[in-house]
Amino acid sequence: MNYTKINNFNNLEQVLNEDILITGDIKQQKEEMYYNTYELSFNKDFIKTLSLEDLHNFILKLITKRTDQVMQANNGPATFYLWYDEQYLTLCFDVLSGADIKLPFGFKLNVLKTPLSILKKFHNATYDDKNYLTWENLTILNPGDSGFDDEDDDDRTMPFQSQKSDLID
Repeated sequence: MNYTKINNFNNLEQVLNEDILITGDIKQQKEEMYYNTYELSFNKDFIKTLSLEDLHNFILKLITKRTDQVMQANNGPATFYLWYDEQYLTLCFDVLSGADIKLPFGFKLNVLKTPLSILKKFHNATYDDKNYLTWENLTILNPGDSGFDDEDDDDRTMPFQSQKSDLID
């Protein structure tokens, strides 16, 4: 996976010009993911200079560039997917080769004709100064066992106390 900090327009241009790996072999999907997955984090000041139209134009150029790369590789069809990671405030994308591939995560997918709805959410969040790391703003996606924290209500629980371990000299 490529973690890329976007500080200016040159950084966006560099992402556009990166090579990708298209093998056409489902057995090499992990290797393709390693080379083709990008997580873009934007400098807080720079992202506020970009309009929604700027982001949309970048993604359209990116899709065109990746389409050309897939066609040059001549290894069959490929899937481009784009998502916004709310937790890290990053814009992410990937290209995997193959027809009707199963993407490497278990979430429900929405096939869209345009990336605008994803880009709008991302763009709006970049202008929001809300602190997402407060309990009021967290969403538990898979809470697990409903009784997992029942012991917290038990009066017999001891407060955390630091103790010297026998393993520490």
